[in-house]
Amino acid sequence: MRSLKQTDILTGSIPKQLLLFFLPIWFGTLFQQLYNTADTLIVGNFVGIAQSWGAHDPEAVDRQVHTALVLSVGLGALLTVLGFASATPMMRLMGTPEDVLGQAALYMRIYFVGMPAMMLYNFGAAILRSVGDTKRPLFDHCGRCKRHFESVLRHCVPSRRGGCCHCDGHFAGDFCGTCDHLPDENERFLPFGAA
Repeated sequence: MRSLKQTDILTGSIPKQLLLFFLPIWFGTLFQQLYNTADTLIVGNFVGIAQSWGAHDPEAVDRQVHTALVLSVGLGALLTVLGFASATPMMRLMGTPEDVLGQAALYMRIYFVGMPAMMLYNFGAAILRSVGDTKRPLFDHCGRCKRHFESVLRHCVPSRRGGCCHCDGHFAGDFCGTCDHLPDENERFLPFGAA
């Protein structure tokens, strides 16, 4: 197995070491933003929600939103099945040592259980952004991060369960964030009255 080169920020030129440490973080953030932009463009424009919203056609928006949400849950379920089936083979392909293979595969399976909630959240956030509501997805994301952090502190640190507990916290944050994203029976997903 090939070992990864780690950046030692304690020796050598400080500006160079900080730059080598910072660039991967910056690129990761950039790609996350591109991911969110692609979600917004694809869900908002390809599905047609942004055009229907601009045309003040609530029936079309309602139909398109429901189609996108059902599609997101279906894709999430498919990813869950594929993730469960491929967890161990993928870990072997990446050269995971045998002594931690079982735990690594379990971590991946727990992670993949959350795919329907994660997909539903991402599609919902993209729908809201496509009609100009950027605040609700931001607040929901902040709430998800807070719940994740609380879950890790409450359960993982005292139990010292490590990776699987962290994944449980991730799943809890995704599921709760998705539930917060959905309207109750008295609220429309996209309030035309407020537009």
